[in-house]
Amino acid sequence: MPYSISVPDRSLDREPAVRAFRRLAEFALERTPEALLDVLRSSLIGLEDSEVRALERRARLEGVTLAELIARRPTGVPAGVAGRLAELLELSEILATHRDDDAEEAFWAVWRAASHYRALRENAGETSGGDVERELESLAVFARALGRFVERRRGSGTLGEYLESIGRADFGADPWLPPARRRGGVELLSFHASKGRQWSLVVVCGCVEGLIPKGRRARGLFDPYFLDRLSPVQRVLKNEAEDRRVFYVATTRARDRCVITTSPGASRRGQPTRFINELMGEAASPLPDAEPAPLTFSEAAARMRRALADVTAAAPLRLAALGALQRICKVDPECAAAQPRGWWWRWGWTEGAAAIRAQSGGEELPPDKLRTSYSRISKYDNCGLAYLFSVVLGLDPDSSHNMAFGSWIHQIFEDAEKEPSPEQRAGGRRRLTNGPMMAERFHELFEETVFPNLAIARQFRRDGLVLLERYEHHLKPGKALMSEHRFNVDFDGHLIRGRIDRVDKLGNRLIVYDYKTSRSAIYANEAKDSLQLAIYYLAATTDPDISQHGEPASMQLVYPAVMSRGDVARRCQKPEEAELVLERLPGLLQGVLDEDFRPSPEADCRWCKFKPLCPLWPEGRELPA
Repeated sequence: MPYSISVPDRSLDREPAVRAFRRLAEFALERTPEALLDVLRSSLIGLEDSEVRALERRARLEGVTLAELIARRPTGVPAGVAGRLAELLELSEILATHRDDDAEEAFWAVWRAASHYRALRENAGETSGGDVERELESLAVFARALGRFVERRRGSGTLGEYLESIGRADFGADPWLPPARRRGGVELLSFHASKGRQWSLVVVCGCVEGLIPKGRRARGLFDPYFLDRLSPVQRVLKNEAEDRRVFYVATTRARDRCVITTSPGASRRGQPTRFINELMGEAASPLPDAEPAPLTFSEAAARMRRALADVTAAAPLRLAALGALQRICKVDPECAAAQPRGWWWRWGWTEGAAAIRAQSGGEELPPDKLRTSYSRISKYDNCGLAYLFSVVLGLDPDSSHNMAFGSWIHQIFEDAEKEPSPEQRAGGRRRLTNGPMMAERFHELFEETVFPNLAIARQFRRDGLVLLERYEHHLKPGKALMSEHRFNVDFDGHLIRGRIDRVDKLGNRLIVYDYKTSRSAIYANEAKDSLQLAIYYLAATTDPDISQHGEPASMQLVYPAVMSRGDVARRCQKPEEAELVLERLPGLLQGVLDEDFRPSPEADCRWCKFKPLCPLWPEGRELPA
């Protein structure tokens, strides 16, 4: 549907055509993943969302980033997509070669090479007042803004300097007044801009208390509004009278019909403006909530399958759902949710011929004993079903950015405590003896592409440097008795493996540490009941390499990122508390051997990825066939 937005001057950078070029420049010079996704979907390259998602899926399956996949010039993609990806690489190379040239010259180089800009020039005279003219006008204003930027830098303003400048909060973006568009279509405008005009149909949107009338007004450093000698109550009454007048102007712009909309908002607490009651004499009854349209083919297929599986629904509705599923299969053959052959309830339940424990070959343990680790058995302690999905079936093999960050920090801590082995030195590791060396190694290991976006990557980079600084000042690196010690513990014939981050000797007793890179520490009561610390206590008392130095006095979870009373936060467990926790370990091991994988109603499900498969959650319950 054609529309136009009637607004005063706005930031030039908010125009889609200008934003597309800026994101292209950010990708060419900085290789940011967010910029790549934006430029692929922009008019400059023009890929559809489904085409971008197909490229993302392929990059994920091949284990590379999206930028690396595009740089390889992948085969097997549609010819149109391949051509636009090739143009993206060509334009990126052009901007990369003009990195040290002035920003205006870099823009004109892309202007001459981009096929989209060539199409704009060819279609400029065919339609007047349309999107083509608006895009051309915004690009022309943008070119003049780049020229002024270069002039202010005395001819030395490069494209990289421009990108750096517009990212600063103190940089004022160039304003722009969009050209007037031809009449026709839907016009979006403010209450004040509607004064003196009239339409056949007017829709007044967002009539919520607090917005109209406004709950409070913005104040400047010097506001002439407060020069009036009015009391605060008189100002409120004056403001409300002005808002009522503006609301009346908006609702009287319609010749035939006026529609007023209101909404409770995201908080579900919003109330309709009081002016509606004054206008209508009574409050209008709310409309029933409508189900939002699906955003993806998978979501649409799930909705159609629910309708199809509802035996109480009307037959025409179920037939329509079946036809929609057939249509989704034709439009997107890769949508697995729409393929009936993959629906699990089409197959009968089967019992395994061999026990899950017996499927792990190559072990020297008796059949009724288990080889595990503290991290695995801790998952079973939290929830048996989550243990089945993640450990036994391996449905969660992906590594997160938090895991990568933790591995970098632990590697630096290990190199700060002891000399790397020859194999580790061959991989680039070295002994770290001071804070600057640790910070330098952190920058070497840090990879921004691991994180979901650049903002999160920068936050983790800052957090990592703070964490290393506190580690150096509060934990005395290089003074540990043992560091990154691997252990194998025999517990009633079961083999438990693990690794202790650090062991210190305090008098005749030992302190066992485990580093946590989280920015929030667990509660003290949780540490007293920690199965991980209890297994560390078991290792410290049974492993000869550790027990020869003394008995453990305390097992501690150390949070270098969290400060508490002038020191890093510590959560401790005493030996007698560890003994009590170990009493439930035999039952957990036997539960795994018995394949008792029932979901736990008391589990911590906040970050669990298996809710869609768990019968305790609505999205995991079975649908009626």
